Amino acid sequence: MSRNRTERARGVTLRTLDLTAMLAGVPLTGDERADAGHAPFAVAEHGGRMYVVCHEGVGWEVTDDDPLVIDIYVAPPSHIAIVPKYQATLTPAEVREAATGPDTDLADLVRTFGSRLESNFWMWHRTLTGGQ
Repeated sequence: MSRNRTERARGVTLRTLDLTAMLAGVPLTGDERADAGHAPFAVAEHGGRMYVVCHEGVGWEVTDDDPLVIDIYVAPPSHIAIVPKYQATLTPAEVREAATGPDTDLADLVRTFGSRLESNFWMWHRTLTGGQ
């Protein structure tokens, strides 16, 4: 039996990362635009660890030794880019600095479409609640 968004547990709050300043620093030509792959990203700290999760339910523990790497795609307005042109690397301090967006529930952050996303949601739910 598959679960849908209405069956997801709620109450795991993350803070959305505002990547506007990071993207503003990307060199662009003409009418190109820069997008962060897999955005939005949101951060949570649990058990003394920092985690960043994206809308696919994929996430990473962020440490000084293993910073967050975000792919940046560049394309003109009428096209999409399928290969990143740049990468940004954010330390835990930089992630905290970018964590100025609105709070979001994990149930709303991870999009719904099939068992892979549901599995990702439940894995992060367990991680961020200590398995509860």
